[in-house]
Amino acid sequence: METMDLTGLIMDGVLVILLVAVLYACIRVNGRLGVIRAGQTELADLVDRLESATSKAKEAISELRRESSDVGDTLGSTVRKARALSDELTLITEAGDNLANRLEQGLTAKVAAPGEKVTSIHGARPDLLKALKEAR
Repeated sequence: METMDLTGLIMDGVLVILLVAVLYACIRVNGRLGVIRAGQTELADLVDRLESATSKAKEAISELRRESSDVGDTLGSTVRKARALSDELTLITEAGDNLANRLEQGLTAKVAAPGEKVTSIHGARPDLLKALKEAR
């Protein structure tokens, strides 16, 4: 019976050692699970912040599109007005050039040959004719 008591005692000792090892492993696993839970909470917070930032970015892009559309319309209107003014200025310039040509033709009786003096009608001043030619 003594051998049986000794064998039982050894078995109990091995069982106690195994239980201590399992308890140690459980404590380590519990610690790691705590880290995972904390990480999971941080990840959930991060996802919430990312979702919030994404929705803000979508709103900002939408607002930017509206603003750029408004600015584009305004710019298009300004460009159309500028083109109209440019066309009008071109017409005015052409009309002025035509008027200057007619004035020059009306002020001179004939085109002078090289070395010949310009004859004028209606007492036109030669200095006025010279200034008109230089301006063109």
